[in-house]
Amino acid sequence: MKGKRFAVVLLSALLFTLSGSAVAQGPGPEKRERVEERIRMVRMWKLTDALDLTEERAAQIFPVLNRFERLRSELIRENHKAINKLRKALQADPVDEEGLTPLVNRIGETRRELLRIHDEEAAALKKFFSLEEQARYLLFQISFEREIHKIIAESKRGKRSGPQQGGPHKGSPGPAPDREPPSQNQIW
Repeated sequence: MKGKRFAVVLLSALLFTLSGSAVAQGPGPEKRERVEERIRMVRMWKLTDALDLTEERAAQIFPVLNRFERLRSELIRENHKAINKLRKALQADPVDEEGLTPLVNRIGETRRELLRIHDEEAAALKKFFSLEEQARYLLFQISFEREIHKIIAESKRGKRSGPQQGGPHKGSPGPAPDREPPSQNQIW
């Protein structure tokens, strides 16, 4: 219970951080790093609660999860840059088709790399999690990503509501909507 309260406080602090005008303008690299670090901290606390992890198990698991998360974040940043360049290239009149090729190829390479990282993470977690814990982890990830994206979307619109409590499984940040929003782990 104490862990849940702390996670709520951390998630609320994250919301406060995201609710400023910097989010509307797009955070700079330093602010983005701080926000990502806060999200990792909240994820650790909520995951510890969702899987009822001991301190010893958490100390083994979180370095692995953080390593994969950092790899994914870097690839996603690179992919966003390539997508933005692709959008600009398509706005040119006439469109430089030769210039599109490396961008399309890079985006495809990033997708494949993200899938590879996902597979490596799943294999690494099998060493730490039972099958039931793997299932709980998957559900936790889906719910957590939804909640983070909801908070970010609300903060961009100027709303400031805290995280929901309860949900379909222990440690869930809230009820799952019918449709899954794009996640930070999403390839496109």
